[in-house]
Amino acid sequence: MKKMFFLVSLLFLSVGCDKINALIDLPDTLNSMNSSVGQMNKSTASMNSGMGTTNVGIHNQTLKLALDGLNDKSNWDVLAPAPFKLMTFGKAFAEEATADELMLFFDLSLLELNQAKLDQSIDLQSGETVPYLLGSKEYSDIIQEKMAKYAILSIIAGFTPQNLNNDPNYPHKDVVGEIVAKHITGNNTNTSGRFRQAALAFLALRATFIDDVLMSGWIMAQPLSNIGIVEEAINYAKQIDYIDRFPKSALISVDIKPQLHVVDKIGGTPKPHDFDLSISVNPNAALNNWKNIRTGIEKDLKVGQASIGVDLATADANLRSEQERVAVAIQIVNDFVASWTKVKP
Repeated sequence: MKKMFFLVSLLFLSVGCDKINALIDLPDTLNSMNSSVGQMNKSTASMNSGMGTTNVGIHNQTLKLALDGLNDKSNWDVLAPAPFKLMTFGKAFAEEATADELMLFFDLSLLELNQAKLDQSIDLQSGETVPYLLGSKEYSDIIQEKMAKYAILSIIAGFTPQNLNNDPNYPHKDVVGEIVAKHITGNNTNTSGRFRQAALAFLALRATFIDDVLMSGWIMAQPLSNIGIVEEAINYAKQIDYIDRFPKSALISVDIKPQLHVVDKIGGTPKPHDFDLSISVNPNAALNNWKNIRTGIEKDLKVGQASIGVDLATADANLRSEQERVAVAIQIVNDFVASWTKVKP
C-alpha cells in the first residue's frame, strides 16, 4: 500500500485542486470533531428521551441521523485532503452500530461501490445503455459519489470502537474484536464466515484511514509535546499494530474497481474507464509509527505542563503523576519497537 493512499486517492479524484490547501486545517478540524459528535449524540438521546422511545428506538434514530448526514450530498463537496463534513456523522454511526449491522452495511456498500451506476442511464424497453460523457457534469457527479462512498466506509471503519486494553471503563463494546472473532478467526461458536470478505475489507480500510488520516494527518502532524498527545498516538498505533500482526496479513485487502462506461464525445464509441481504489494492509505501518512516536517523544515531549495554574501541593502531585505516565508510555513504545525488530531486523 502506498503511503498516504487515502489522502492521495481523494486528492486525485476530487473536484477542485484548491482543496489541497485545506491540509493545513486538518488538525484543527479533527480536534473539533470529537466535541461535535458528543453534542450530536447528546441531542439525539435528549430528543428520543423526551418522546418516550425505547432503547431500540434511540439506537435506530441515532443510526438514521448519522446516515442522513453521510448521504447528504452537500457534505460530499470536500473529500480531500480529508472528508471533514462526513467525519462527525461517520464517527457517530461507527460508535452506535452493532458488529452485525456494520458487516451488512459494508457488504452491501462495497457491492454498490463496485457495480452501481456504471452507465449514465438504461433504456428499460430496449435495454440499451447510455454511457457517461467524459468531462460532463454527470461524469463528475458519479466520480464524486463513488469517492464519497469510499470515504464513508473508511471513516466508519476507522472509528469503530475497539477495546484493546480490556478496559472495564471503556464506554463501548469491542466491536472490532467481535467482527474479527465472528467473521475472520472463527473464535465464536456462532460464526458462519458469511461476511468474511466484508470483514477483511473493513480491516484494510480501517488500517489505511487510521494510518493516513488520524496518525499522519493529525496526531503526528504536530509535536508530541505533552503526555496526552503521546497517549493518543499510542492508542492509534496499537490499533494499526493489531491489524499488522495478523498471520497472512497480506490477505487483509479490498478490491474496489468501479468500471464506468464512457465516451469522449457525443456519438463516440463507448469504452471502459477504470479507477482503482483497491488497498491492502501496509506491513511496515506499525513499526514505522512506533519509531516515529519514539522520535517525537525524544524530540518534543515536555514534562511539567500539568503544574500550570494549580497550587504547589497539587502541582507536585500532578508532576509525579505525569512523570509516571511518561515512563509508562516510553516503556510501551520501546517494547513495541523491540517486538517488531525481532520480526523485521
